[in-house]
Amino acid sequence: NKPILLLAVPFYYEEPSVKKKGKENVFVVVDDMPTFKGGDAGLLKFISDNLNYPEIAKINNIKGKVIVKFRVRYDGIVDNIIVAKGADPFLDEEAVRVISLLPPFKPGKMKGKPVNVWYSLPIEFSLD
Repeated sequence: NKPILLLAVPFYYEEPSVKKKGKENVFVVVDDMPTFKGGDAGLLKFISDNLNYPEIAKINNIKGKVIVKFRVRYDGIVDNIIVAKGADPFLDEEAVRVISLLPPFKPGKMKGKPVNVWYSLPIEFSLD
């Protein structure tokens, strides 16, 4: 059983950290958002190919949507992965694990310069 993955347009909300200066500044909305190689379809494929439905969740018929938030740094590296909205500890852990495997993005830009950007992504776990 492969999990069903829904990819939605990322949503953004204000973070206290946006007020920091320099390379620590993390933007919520920028002129050019970070992009994954292959676009949204490439991101969906990467997550689908690397996501493993936890066995304990399968056995207990646990389903749900996990919203993962992470920073795409000015150099494209993904870090600061957190569960913004969890579904179940086993599903949450798997969602964080798969996001931690993401290769670098093309960084987001503000006024032509690469910047840190918050990115949120829903991952839907569903059994057939």
